[in-house]
Amino acid sequence: MPIFKQVATITGEDQWTDSVKMIGNFNMSISGTWENSTITVQRQFDSDGVWLDADSFDENIEIVGQEPEKNVLYRMGVKQGDFGSGSISVRLSR
Repeated sequence: MPIFKQVATITGEDQWTDSVKMIGNFNMSISGTWENSTITVQRQFDSDGVWLDADSFDENIEIVGQEPEKNVLYRMGVKQGDFGSGSISVRLSR
């Protein structure tokens, strides 16, 4: 059965969910008690190994994203230098 959900608890910089293929509408959730951090949503086309920033957030959110293409990989996390403090729960799902 394909995996359509990735979750992670982020407690430092350069931590990410595993990648997951998305198409159509999908959920993005960020929660927790954290400060002075930026969570970045990235996507990758054609498994070329290049992650591109799609969006970023600096507060807890519950939103729906939309991806029109097939086989696009997504991940959420905190880049090097973008972590402040606390514990951040991130979730990508469809």
